[in-house]
Amino acid sequence: MKIGIICALEVEVNNILTECAGVQEQKIAGTVCYTTTRIGAAEELEVVLMLCGMGLANAAAGTQLLISHFGVNAVIFSGIAGSLVPEIGINSVVVGKELKYIDAEVALIAKSEPHAEVFRADEELLTLALKTAENLDIELQPVVIISGNRFISSPDDVKFMRDKLGAHAVEMEGAAVAHICMKNGIPSLIIRAISDNCDTSYADFSNQKFSIHTSAQKSADFVVKLCEQVMHAGLYLH
Repeated sequence: MKIGIICALEVEVNNILTECAGVQEQKIAGTVCYTTTRIGAAEELEVVLMLCGMGLANAAAGTQLLISHFGVNAVIFSGIAGSLVPEIGINSVVVGKELKYIDAEVALIAKSEPHAEVFRADEELLTLALKTAENLDIELQPVVIISGNRFISSPDDVKFMRDKLGAHAVEMEGAAVAHICMKNGIPSLIIRAISDNCDTSYADFSNQKFSIHTSAQKSADFVVKLCEQVMHAGLYLH
């Protein structure tokens, strides 16, 4: 059993690395990868943790690398996202039940494998994630997540994505990860903690005038617990 965990930001990766032992680092195709055989209390679980960088292309390339080079059995994304709806507040943890692209001609994309316009979470992983959250007595909300190559901070964009696309959260990688996993027949799950309400400029975001560390930590903590449950449940041994 080998699980791939992919993150876009260094702060997201570092929070998970602190829960790993016997880590080996390597750089492949400009992408930093860490391998370990223990994450949290899950001993003898092979994990490949990747820092893919921001954006759809980086996420897609990193996901294919996890699958083709490392041979992972499933891919989990851990990171932060912006909320598009008032009922999902900052530091809430969400899981993408559906992943969609922003500003994409999805009918054209769907002409090739896997012939899909929407990319859905693996049912087995999603069920296990919800059960893990219940056991930890934390709220994990299954939501529609949309992904694109730009930072969202405009009220008009927020309204369009919420009202026209039916989305609850927005980020820059999840749909590409789910797309490539579906193309390869590999289970995937996108876990995000909410860092902002899409009302902050990228300049403020990048200058960390508000902290993303708490939300990144929340996502990382949950993903570590989920990996422990994957090991306990014996998923993806085939």
